[in-house]
Amino acid sequence: MKKIILSIAILLSILILVSCDSEENNFPEIVKPEIVEVVLNLGDEFSLPILEAIDKEDGKLEVLIDEKTLPDFNKPGKYEVLYYVVDSDNNRTEFTFTIIVSEEEHNLLEYYKGANGLSGDSLKVFLKDLLNFTMRGVNYGAARYDLAKTDKDMLKDGNLILMYNRVSVKSAWDGGTTWNREHVWPQSKLGSSASNGSVNKASDLHNLRPANPKINETRGNSKFNDPKTPTDIHGVVDSNNYYPGKEDSGDVARILFYMNTMYGLNLNDVGYLDVLLRWHMEDPVDDFELRRNEEIYKIQKNRNPYIDNPYMAQLVYAN
Repeated sequence: MKKIILSIAILLSILILVSCDSEENNFPEIVKPEIVEVVLNLGDEFSLPILEAIDKEDGKLEVLIDEKTLPDFNKPGKYEVLYYVVDSDNNRTEFTFTIIVSEEEHNLLEYYKGANGLSGDSLKVFLKDLLNFTMRGVNYGAARYDLAKTDKDMLKDGNLILMYNRVSVKSAWDGGTTWNREHVWPQSKLGSSASNGSVNKASDLHNLRPANPKINETRGNSKFNDPKTPTDIHGVVDSNNYYPGKEDSGDVARILFYMNTMYGLNLNDVGYLDVLLRWHMEDPVDDFELRRNEEIYKIQKNRNPYIDNPYMAQLVYAN
C-alpha cells in the first residue's frame, strides 16, 4: 500500500460545519471541505486533507484518522476514511471522507459529480474547489520534459506541436533554442514568478505551451483579440493586442477560462470575454486538446473542465 502523505495545504474556500447530535451542542465541530468524495484510478497517489475541529471549551482540537480505515490504492473498492475528534469531556464527533478506487479509466461523470444543475457563480465555485482539490502541482522545470508528452506530435515520433504557428519540431529540450515555455496567461500578469524549482500558478501545465522563441517574444504579454482584418494567421494586432491564429483561438479561450476559474485571475487583463466566448464556439475542442488534457491529468491530477464539458463555458461566462 502506498504511503499516504497528509496534505498541509489550507482547506478549500467553501467550508461546511459537521453537525452534532447533542441537544446542548457541546460536541466539538469538525470543519470539512465541500468535496467529500474523490474517485481515483487504480494505483493513483492521493494526499488526505488535514481537518480542524473547534470546541466551545477547548478551542481548536486535532482531528485524528482511524488507521484501520485507510485505503489501499492498489485495490479497487470504496473506502470510508474515518476522521474523529474527542474533547476534554469525552464528547466525540466523527466525519467520513469517501475514496473510490476504480479499475477502469477515470470516469468524467464521476470527476464532475455534483456539477449537474449548477450555473453561473455556483458552478464556477464548484469547479474552482474541484480543480484545486485534485491538483498535485509539478515544478516549472519539469515542463521542459512534460510538454514533450502533452503537446506531442502524434504523426511524428520525437516531435511536438508549437503554439500559434502549429509547426512540428524536435521535442528534446535544448535550452530553449528550438522552443520555449509560453505562458498563455502571461507570467507578468500571474502574480507568481517562474523558476525551475517553483510550484505555483506559473508552473501549471494547463497554461504552458511550447512556442517558437521569436513568436513568444513578439506576443509578449499582449491581450488576445481579433485581427483588424480577417486572417487565419497569428500575429500582432496593435501595441496592446495579439491574435493567436484561427487554429489556436479556441484553445486560448479555454486555457484562459481555466486560469480564471482555477486562480480567480481577472480575464480583462488578458482578453475580451465576448471575443473569447466566440472563439470557444468557432474553434471547438479537437483531438489534440482532448489528448493534451488527459496527459496533463496524468501528471498533475486535475483537468480543464472547458475541454471536457465545453457547454460549461456558456453556463459560467455567458450568464
